[in-house]
Amino acid sequence: MSRNFAGLRRWFVVCAVLFLGLSALMWIMMLLVGPGLVWLLHDVPYALPSWPQIRKWQSVALVIAFSCGTIIWYSDRRGWS
Repeated sequence: MSRNFAGLRRWFVVCAVLFLGLSALMWIMMLLVGPGLVWLLHDVPYALPSWPQIRKWQSVALVIAFSCGTIIWYSDRRGWS
C-alpha cells in the first residue's frame, strides 16, 4: 500500500467517523431533546423537523466533518500533536 493511499484512507475514515457522530448527535437532539423540552416547558408547540430542514443540517454536518477531518489529517501528517 502506498503512503499516499494510506493517508487518503486515514483522511476518509476520520471524516466518516466525524460525519456519523455529528449525524447521530443531530438526530438525538431533534428526536429526543425537542420533545423533552416540550414536556419540560409545559406543552410549548413543537413539530419534528421537515425533510428539507434535515437535509440542510446534514449538509452542515458534512461540511464540518470534512473540515475537521482535513485539519486532523493535516496536523497528523505534519506531526503537530
